[in-house]
Amino acid sequence: MNKQIPKEFWIITAVFVSMIAVLAIAVAFGGLSPLVFAMLVVLLIAFPFLRYWSLFKAAAKEQPQSETAKTADVLNRARSTIRSAKISMGVLIAATCFALWETRRAPLVPCLIGLGMLLILLTGDIRSLLQARRTLERLNSGE
Repeated sequence: MNKQIPKEFWIITAVFVSMIAVLAIAVAFGGLSPLVFAMLVVLLIAFPFLRYWSLFKAAAKEQPQSETAKTADVLNRARSTIRSAKISMGVLIAATCFALWETRRAPLVPCLIGLGMLLILLTGDIRSLLQARRTLERLNSGE
């Protein structure tokens, strides 16, 4: 994780700070109005942001992970998915029971639409739970 910061990062930062300083001095001496200064700063912020973003994306791609780190990461992600799917399923089942109780004398069509939406969400949670379990089984069996 100890990665050397590229020189381009510092060059971009120095250019950005110097340009902001020049604009601030121009505003201080009355050469620029505050509105023009604000617009120029907003435009000026976009360029370093885009370049930093591409630098960080490139740095993230360069980091090699060992096979055990990748496996551990996938295991942790699958366990987290299973845990969150179980919690979400419990909440959705409780919400379904509550909704059925609260709408027991309501018109049928709105109740069915609401129940259908809850069941669609529940189906998505079940699918993610099953997929995460398959991933865990595949990793535990050594594939």
